[in-house]
Order: sequence, then C-alpha cells, then structure tokens
Amino acid sequence: MRELETLEEDVHILEDYDIDLTDIMNPQLCAFNPGEFLCEDGEEMQYLYFLAEGSVKTLIPAKEKAGLALGRYVDRGIFDDTLLMRDDNISHIRAVCETDVKVISVPLLHNREVLISQPAFVLHLAKGYAAFIDQSMNSFFFKKYPLEVMLCSYIAAKRTDIEWVPDWDKCAKDLKTTRRTLERCMGMLLNKGILKEGEKGYMIADPILFEEYNRGIFATHRRKKHHDE
Repeated sequence: MRELETLEEDVHILEDYDIDLTDIMNPQLCAFNPGEFLCEDGEEMQYLYFLAEGSVKTLIPAKEKAGLALGRYVDRGIFDDTLLMRDDNISHIRAVCETDVKVISVPLLHNREVLISQPAFVLHLAKGYAAFIDQSMNSFFFKKYPLEVMLCSYIAAKRTDIEWVPDWDKCAKDLKTTRRTLERCMGMLLNKGILKEGEKGYMIADPILFEEYNRGIFATHRRKKHHDE
C-alpha cells in the first residue's frame, strides 16, 4: 500500500457511498498493486477501504486454495463493510486487487460510530447486502436445479395458452443467464421430446416428462378462466 496526496475531490468520492463527510476523520487516498490484498481472512483491520478506482475480487477463503469467488467490484465497493457490524475488527473475507487500485482508507477507530449513525450510509449498506443475498440465492438455485429444470418451471408458470411464446431477453434476465444459453437449453428440451415447436412458440410434447422437470419454482401467472355457463 502506498499513501498518495489526498485532494478534496478524492475525499468527495465517499459521497458516492452516501456518506456525510462532516465528521469523517483522516481519510487518506492510497494505492495498491495488482495481487495485493485489501483485507485477508482473520486479519485485524484498522481501516475501511472505499474503492475509488480499479477492480477488486472478493473470495471466501478455503484451505490451501485461493478461495471461492464472492464477487467482483469495479471502481466502487467497500472492504470489509461487515467490520462495521462486528466489534472484533477481524475481516472474514479475502479481497484481492485485480488491477492497479486506488482506495480511500478511513480509520475505523475514529469513524466507526460516525458511519453507523448515518442513516443514508446504513441504507446504502443494506441495499448492498440485499443484492448480495439475491445473488447468493440465485447461485443456490442454479446449483440445486439445472437450467432445463428452471426453464420448464418458468414455462409452466408464465405460459398463458397452449403455446409458450418466449421473450428471450426477459426470460434470460429472469433466469439470470444469457439468451444464447437459453436457446441451447431449449434445443436440448426439443431433442429430448419434452417440448415441440408450435406455430408461434413452443408446446409441451410429453406432459409426463415435462412435469418431471417442472418443480414449481416460479409462481404461476396463468389466468384462470371463469365459465358462466
């Protein structure tokens, strides 16, 4: 780590994290080289690092391994933000610089209480935690359910007629994958005889086999028909 000349505009980067700068003490612009760690599992931390420039990857440490990837942060990110919610000042993640990195280091000793008393910053943290939980749950579903299961469950929930006419871009967004991957998955379902092509979209070819793949993961939006007869 190298300390750099800290200008007023550098410190104002903290406002991107919804931080009121009024009572923040001794923020310092610092630089790290590729491969350097911002924090390491089990390391006692004296600073909270706010990413200003560069790319950082976070990992869940594993014995004798680099660790399992948690996420990648480009130009903005906080390391290790969970330090604010614990009293031991011990990091529980590994954050490694992928590029040349600049951060604003904020001493925890003088700023912990200031930061956690700022509602806008705490809300910023909460939104980040919520996004992380969503990402983790999505990863869990894809480990538990193959994409073909996810797609069949999606079709069962979303189709409103005998045919399912795909909006590939929306479907890819909903399933957190790419259109190309979905189209390959559809090809596999067609080859297995689970689905077949219709006039406009796709139809269920083998209802029994389709239901084996449909795990009811998604809430149905199919409209119920009411008969007045």
